[in-house]
Amino acid sequence: MAKFEVKIKERIGVFIIVFLVISICLTSFALTIPWGKVDAHTKFGPAPVDLKLDLYEHKVKYDINAEVGILGKNISISDDKMFLTGLGEFQGNMGVVFDSYKDVKYRIYPETWDCTGTVVYVKTHTDQIPWWAVNMPQKISISVVLNETGNHFSRLRIDEVKLIVWKGWDNETRDYTNHATVWKFSPKDDYLYKTGDSKTYTHEITINEKYDKIGIVGLVNVTIIDTMGGENTDSGEYYVGNSSMWTINIMMISQTQAVSIMLMVIAFPLTIVGMIFCVIAIFFVYKQKRIGILIILLAGILQMLAVVFYVNGINTLIGLIGFVEPWFSWTYGLFLSTASFILLFVAFVIMLKFRPKPEIVEMKILHKK
Repeated sequence: MAKFEVKIKERIGVFIIVFLVISICLTSFALTIPWGKVDAHTKFGPAPVDLKLDLYEHKVKYDINAEVGILGKNISISDDKMFLTGLGEFQGNMGVVFDSYKDVKYRIYPETWDCTGTVVYVKTHTDQIPWWAVNMPQKISISVVLNETGNHFSRLRIDEVKLIVWKGWDNETRDYTNHATVWKFSPKDDYLYKTGDSKTYTHEITINEKYDKIGIVGLVNVTIIDTMGGENTDSGEYYVGNSSMWTINIMMISQTQAVSIMLMVIAFPLTIVGMIFCVIAIFFVYKQKRIGILIILLAGILQMLAVVFYVNGINTLIGLIGFVEPWFSWTYGLFLSTASFILLFVAFVIMLKFRPKPEIVEMKILHKK
């Protein structure tokens, strides 16, 4: 009877090893094919957009063709983005579709009676577009660049720097309805003297409410001083009245959505660690070590979490993009990875039922002697 039970356990061990090998193969193959696809041909607002996404567990492969901006400029972008480093360039390139850019720039023309032709560029910059999470600080920089100087130019003094946030986006007029100054700074003795001189001012901003869309722009007040002793003050206040043309447009998302995206990024490392655990489990199952049961369970949990995090994150991402939802579908990669962790849980249950017992192993050794 003892000999028969040992034989059963040997065969169960073989079956478990086969399950583990199949699980590794399924997961490995799933990593080489997309888990989801988007092939959208639609309009975002008045502009036509073609967007193709191949969503792998570890990266996104995308093609964007769209008309953007007031002049309907055609753009075409094709690239891959690894998720391990965040959404990065993919997020930035998607910003173009939403008319969201990391930099906005406008010009002002300060002049005096004796000095004309001076051109000053004011640039507002942020590192992250088009989505910001509520209550998470973001850094904004405002740069003032002396681009050209007129005759009798002496110097340009920067008197005030302001950060304006526009709110109340109206889809019909495609413009904002109100704005507020969220930061104001008065530099002391900040001068620009020659072409190419610049000053940059940085401020960290936190949006505490979940607006659908906001617009951000930096404004400056400057004073031009000529060699004849004349001076005059100018500003970018004109651009406040033309909000949507001169703002960094940002879509606000909840912290829950931000966390979902972050968890999606770690899905791939979890899968790799789960596969490593499967390899380790094969060794312990072959040696009939009870710890193999625990390792199989851990591998299954890791691969299941990877799938859950990824699915939740991709659903969140597709929801943020919004207009592509009717064209999104899951593909075989997801199903293969799901089958892989189910196999691991089946292997765990079988091992738990037929786990090696010390007395059986001892009988097996005595029998061989």
